[in-house]
Amino acid sequence: IEATASLNVVSTLINNNGTSGIVIQSTASATGKLVNASSGVQGEMQLHMTPSVYHYISSPMTDASYSNIQVPGGTPGTDYDFFWYNESAQAQWVYLGNSAGTFVSGRGYAFAYTKDGNNYVPSFTGTFKQSNTSIAVSQQSGGEPYYNGWNIVGNPYPSAISAKTSDASNFLAQNSSIIM
Repeated sequence: IEATASLNVVSTLINNNGTSGIVIQSTASATGKLVNASSGVQGEMQLHMTPSVYHYISSPMTDASYSNIQVPGGTPGTDYDFFWYNESAQAQWVYLGNSAGTFVSGRGYAFAYTKDGNNYVPSFTGTFKQSNTSIAVSQQSGGEPYYNGWNIVGNPYPSAISAKTSDASNFLAQNSSIIM
């Protein structure tokens, strides 16, 4: 799926070629989109990142490994930074560096790439997320009040989420009681 294109599947999506059978491309100006209700569909989704700025990301896969985003041959802390924010631990950034692990669906992560000043386009590979996702958010009291209540929630799908529509799928309206 080209970076400026989208594919909306209204019936069954079958991919017999594994993760290389469906590739969603990403460029500096656009990222392709896949809307699909079929479970178990494997593929790859690219994520274009500009250097030296933090990108707040989430995996569009149900089973993506941290290694999907880590810089091959890169040194954590020098060539890239990779964190998640644990609000329930009194506002603590958890450094992932080159840790082994799997992305939590719906959790937001912070990633910055600085290795060579060029754009970085990692690929998430695995099974595309297509079912509902819930992620717990928290608001601690005590400690540093400035940090209390911040949570990073990510989009767990290979497409956009409606944030300001007038229908029942309005993400902001559905979550207004917990969004500050």
